[in-house]
Amino acid sequence: MLKHEHFNGQFITLPDAFKLKLNNISAIVADWDGVFNDGTKSAEKGSGFGEPDSLGLNMFRFAYWLETQTILPIAIITGELNESARMLATREKFDALYFGTKDKQTALQHFCNAHQLHTANTAVFFDDVIDVSMLKDAGLRFLVNRPGPKAFEEYIVKNHLADYITSTFGGQNAVREIAELLLVMNGNFERVIDERTRYSDAFKTYMDKRNQVKPIIYKWDDGRYTEQ
Repeated sequence: MLKHEHFNGQFITLPDAFKLKLNNISAIVADWDGVFNDGTKSAEKGSGFGEPDSLGLNMFRFAYWLETQTILPIAIITGELNESARMLATREKFDALYFGTKDKQTALQHFCNAHQLHTANTAVFFDDVIDVSMLKDAGLRFLVNRPGPKAFEEYIVKNHLADYITSTFGGQNAVREIAELLLVMNGNFERVIDERTRYSDAFKTYMDKRNQVKPIIYKWDDGRYTEQ
């Protein structure tokens, strides 16, 4: 059986306390650049994502549905509109995509208000300075690792702004690492794999419910978020 000891990332919050925090999580909020990819962008094609990350989120969403019979809300909060982010949010029926975001705490609070959540109910996936405003009151904070200087990582650890730092980098299945860690810590990793492999009635029902979610694209415009 997989255990948290099998993961090579760094637990900033000790595993027992981590599990207690996980019990209160009922939404995921993720940055885009540097989390789903390595942060490299170009004018022609923007930045992409990997299918293992997408599948990992779907597996954890299914696990949440098995326990609660509700679909876990997911939002992407990013500074720019990226067509790959739009595609992923639309295809996977994420609840919201926020772009044009300068203050990510504002977007996080907007999302929580829309879903009647407290920020303490959110798990935040992040990688850089622009994300820090979301971290103080979030329930679980996952810093996506990257090669190079570690001053920012040291700042995050010193100020208790992360619960776990991934061993993998953005664009190298870091989101998948987080998703599998959540499944293992929840104790339902093997059940989710089994149900998904068999395409069980439970999984079919979950997919039917998930596909009823209507993603909303928000843009920060003139001091507020408007639907696009």
